[in-house]
Amino acid sequence: MTHIFIIYIATTPLSAEDCFFRFVSDECEVVKSLNSIPNLMNPIQSDPKLKLRPAEFEAMFLPNEMKAVIAFHETLVQKLGEAHVHDVGAVLLHTMHTMAEIFTPYVSKFNSALAAINSAPKVIRTFLAAQFVSLPASPTIISFLRIIFHY
Repeated sequence: MTHIFIIYIATTPLSAEDCFFRFVSDECEVVKSLNSIPNLMNPIQSDPKLKLRPAEFEAMFLPNEMKAVIAFHETLVQKLGEAHVHDVGAVLLHTMHTMAEIFTPYVSKFNSALAAINSAPKVIRTFLAAQFVSLPASPTIISFLRIIFHY
């Protein structure tokens, strides 16, 4: 299993406010990137030359699970936007249970989704690679998708 760690290295110490605003900003970027993923999925459903059946689409893209993940991050951004800098820990603590409920089904199906993509006909993999180029340049999501398409 591959683990990705993102570490911020600051040349000067960051204040609690700076850390908070950077965290909220990064979470907003994650939401923006996650919201672009359905735009990648929509054409693949409607393109007749790809001949992708609904069950194949579900197996590859986990649309229901993805909608829940997107909704979770949007709610988190909203709660963080309403929170005081020193309340971020409480916000995260209160979302942990929900996060586990939402991410567990997604993560449990992730490897089979990758296998479905990797075993898809070349026309579908080529289409996905072309769509990948048009995604917003969020480092978190792009790194994640590069790993998917690399393996």
